[in-house]
Amino acid sequence: RRDVDPWHVQAACRSHPQADEVFFPTHTQGRGDVRAALILCYGWPVKDQCLEDALTQEKGLPTSRRFGVYGATTPQQRSDLDSSATARVVRL
Repeated sequence: RRDVDPWHVQAACRSHPQADEVFFPTHTQGRGDVRAALILCYGWPVKDQCLEDALTQEKGLPTSRRFGVYGATTPQQRSDLDSSATARVVRL
């Protein structure tokens, strides 16, 4: 249930038969199927919570240290979002 379970219980990748290869490939597996992962994630109701968690966990990391598809974003997209947020805070 949404009101009781943490968001990741309802994540699209949780029940995907090839989640490790599609969503979270290791450096030896290449990029995985990024397009398929993005499409599946995009319409999922917990996408925003997933992205928020990823940005919190990866805060300040360079793009090269970010892996996988989280919240319908690629590592580069999350790095760009993190950089934008940091730039806004610095300007304030």
